[in-house]
Amino acid sequence: LVTLSEFQVDGNNLIWTTAFELDNAGFNVWRRVSGGFWEKINGTLISTTGQASTYTFTDSSAVSDQDYEYRLEDIDMSGSSTFHYPAGTAVISLISPADGAEFDAATVPVFQWNATDYDGFRFQYAYQGSGIQTLPADSWSPAMSFTPSADSWADFANQLTGETVYWRIKGKFNGTEDNYSDVRQFTIE
Repeated sequence: LVTLSEFQVDGNNLIWTTAFELDNAGFNVWRRVSGGFWEKINGTLISTTGQASTYTFTDSSAVSDQDYEYRLEDIDMSGSSTFHYPAGTAVISLISPADGAEFDAATVPVFQWNATDYDGFRFQYAYQGSGIQTLPADSWSPAMSFTPSADSWADFANQLTGETVYWRIKGKFNGTEDNYSDVRQFTIE
């Protein structure tokens, strides 16, 4: 259990302060180009120094003139983790289905997420060789869930049996359309 009192990013320098740490094994720093995939950029777990501590990390592999997004992961002694985002970051948190879920043609998934201050959302998915598909294609939905109709899901699943499908949520925030959730995957049996 870690509570941050501050998390700031200044260029490629990250600074965070913990208000509380319980059973904290350490931290990882993750980076992505806007809309891309997250990658862990520290080689080893960043050691803890106890609550009310200030930590710094410099992203020495950052490319100049490239804009990055960062997040911080705390790992507890049992291996569970929690992600933290810099102050002012509008986050889209995926709720369900769980990463790696399996579905068949008869089981229609419910995709759910949570976000604040967003103007609208689009559901995006892709599978090997498909390119990114967006729903709704020409508008933004205010809903924080997406459930395909039973018929469209059955058609989709029957065509993609055995495929891994990747999905994410694209959010519109203050007129900017480059805000994305993490990417999750599911398999169709």
